[in-house]
Amino acid sequence: MTTSGKVFFDTTNIQFNTHVLRRRIPVGDDQIMLNEIQVWVNDVNIMVEPTNSLIGYFADWDVDKDAELLPLDFGGIVRSVARVYNNNLEIGTFGTHSIDGNALIIKEIPLTNINDI
Repeated sequence: MTTSGKVFFDTTNIQFNTHVLRRRIPVGDDQIMLNEIQVWVNDVNIMVEPTNSLIGYFADWDVDKDAELLPLDFGGIVRSVARVYNNNLEIGTFGTHSIDGNALIIKEIPLTNINDI
């Protein structure tokens, strides 16, 4: 059998409604710090209104990806995951910041075909 080394599969009907960003760094430095995540479909960022039903949280993927971990509270500002999809680039600081965990998970994104991105 001869192969070109390429694998092709049909993506016509593959859809998603969850975004997962994982970080794999040695233990003790798994923090995630981000300003903004945007997902553009048909010239619209689907990560902001009217998609205000998004559920975002930090998690330890290796322990329990469904258990929410607390975000950093810095200067009285809670750096929650919601700050990463509020369509506001935080200048000079991070919009979202985890204390622990190695995953940022955003659920309830409008069901979107992967080919539309």
